[in-house]
Amino acid sequence: MAATATVLELLDTGDHIISMDDLYGGTYRLFENVRKRSSGLEFSYSNLSSLDGLESLLKPNSRMIWVESPSNPLLKIVDLERVSAFAKKHNLISVCDNTFCSSYVQKPLTLVLM
Repeated sequence: MAATATVLELLDTGDHIISMDDLYGGTYRLFENVRKRSSGLEFSYSNLSSLDGLESLLKPNSRMIWVESPSNPLLKIVDLERVSAFAKKHNLISVCDNTFCSSYVQKPLTLVLM
């Protein structure tokens, strides 16, 4: 959770995060119960295993897209290359929580830097 909290420090009050609807419970509670109130962050949640309609989640204050792949607990898979391309196109910070899979099995940075 310390890493999650640290990454959120990149944002300013009022910034918007596009996030998966299937998140680790601790992350969801940090978003909703702490950062929404203490930092004024806004969150939109969607099933990002299907990236259709992703553009509709954008707001003028969108600054970050947050995914888990595979997600915890439902093991939803996200197309990390498409998420990265979307983030670059819209100047968003892309975050992939890779805890569940670990870097032994999946290397998100390698996927998006190719």
